[in-house]
Amino acid sequence: MEQKPKISLPEIYLLVVFALIADLINWIPVVNWLVDLIVLPGYWLYFRMKGVLTHGWLIGGGVVEAIPVLSVLPGTTASIVAIIIMDRVAAAAPKEIQKTLAKVPGEKTPPTSSGSGTPTPAPASNQGSTKAPSVASPASSGGTTG
Repeated sequence: MEQKPKISLPEIYLLVVFALIADLINWIPVVNWLVDLIVLPGYWLYFRMKGVLTHGWLIGGGVVEAIPVLSVLPGTTASIVAIIIMDRVAAAAPKEIQKTLAKVPGEKTPPTSSGSGTPTPAPASNQGSTKAPSVASPASSGGTTG
């Protein structure tokens, strides 16, 4: 079963173009904060609806855009591209992991404790209770003090 990326190619083009436009507008000193207040939550909502994990990349892009000197950098575009790359890697990873695991030689039978030199874990048993024993207080035992 091959896993497909959650973001299609046309969506990638639109996301990157909108991010580039937002970064161009961010060159204007005061307008950049207003643009970020609209653009970054919009991207977050879009990725949330698509089920794409952002891993804090949008927050990093927002921090870069909020700092006046760094706002000339394409922080929004960089964070969007990073999220898209992570989505593509996550879609391709299971296939690559399966190929790698197929190349690793494995034992066909589980190891036994006789002669292998490594101890095998003992099977779990349900003997006894996991509750701690209760300790009776002198008042509840009926005894008197003094």
